[in-house]
Amino acid sequence: MSDFSSSAPPSPIRRTSDYLSMMLASSPVRPAVGERRPRPDDDDGDDTVTSAPPAAYSCNANANDIIAVQEYARRKKLKREHVPEIEAFMTTPLPPRLYEGMLFVNQLVTHQRLEEIITTQPGFEVSKDALVNIASLCFGAILSASARHYKGDALSKSKIMLSRSLGLPNNIEQNTASVKKVLAAINSQMTEARSAVKKDIIKSFKPTKNAKPSMTNATSHQTLSELATAIARHGEANFQITVELCARIALMRRVYLKDGSEKFWDSLEDEIDTIHGIASAPNRITGEAPAQPEIAKNVTKIFKTILEEDRTKHGAGDPQANNAIDLFPNVVGPFQGMIDNVLQGGAPGETVGTTAGATAGVAGVTAGAAGATAGAAAGAAGAGGNSST
Repeated sequence: MSDFSSSAPPSPIRRTSDYLSMMLASSPVRPAVGERRPRPDDDDGDDTVTSAPPAAYSCNANANDIIAVQEYARRKKLKREHVPEIEAFMTTPLPPRLYEGMLFVNQLVTHQRLEEIITTQPGFEVSKDALVNIASLCFGAILSASARHYKGDALSKSKIMLSRSLGLPNNIEQNTASVKKVLAAINSQMTEARSAVKKDIIKSFKPTKNAKPSMTNATSHQTLSELATAIARHGEANFQITVELCARIALMRRVYLKDGSEKFWDSLEDEIDTIHGIASAPNRITGEAPAQPEIAKNVTKIFKTILEEDRTKHGAGDPQANNAIDLFPNVVGPFQGMIDNVLQGGAPGETVGTTAGATAGVAGVTAGAAGATAGAAAGAAGAGGNSST
């Protein structure tokens, strides 16, 4: 046994070596104990130490404890048939290890049942609520004055479609199969939205049976404000018709008369690209490319002309209805503003307002008939301003 009375401190190296030997020993070192007291020959007593059996576990639960736990179980919506088991469990003495083992088994049973539920639950399907939300987003994208594309993946895969709360499971982006189902639903709703808007444009010409829309009897056509109201009904409940949206719808009607129904949306996209191409063309004299504000100004002029042409040609026999466009608000709602912003490359949480030109459209209302017309034309600047980005 080591001499604990030695005044010399043990060497650190040796102490480390000793500890390492202890750790690597094949069996634990028996701790040193005092020598056993010799037993006298005449000592008949038995000093054998016997271990007492483990005490049974009991929380000594009284009536108040049991009532409190039963009330807690009721709040947790435990089934009534399990309530008597609470009192039995709290009042039955159990050995500690048995008590712990039973708790552990119950945990395993719960885990097993959860796994069974997860395994047997049906695959993801787009819910009815999610379809309603997706439909609102699709119509918002079609009716956006900032839209540059109406077909293909440009809209269906836009982050706007998956960034909003659509009633979809959390982290759905991590499940490829589920994302494909959502995109399929978006494509389907986009098709329905395009079809509904195009049908409204055709109806605005009030064609006779089996007759193609034409400028014949154009005074009987729906006015631009009437057509915008008909189309807007497809949007969300609080959808706001703006002057800039009317300018975009005027372009739709212009394109339909020019190219017909078969490739209407393709032609519309081409027409918008042409407008922006002309607006951003280099100066013929200096050869310099215009700055962004100048491009927006040029687009504004084009849309202003398109809007005025539509008001002059369609429904001109009803001046009062034709001038109703001047009464439309010039600020989109938060939902549509969010869609417009994302289509312009912004963040989903941001909201886009209209430009100063759109605000000027409202100011013209108080200036009389001539001023109202000029205000509506200036309001079309909102369509050009937002669409230019």
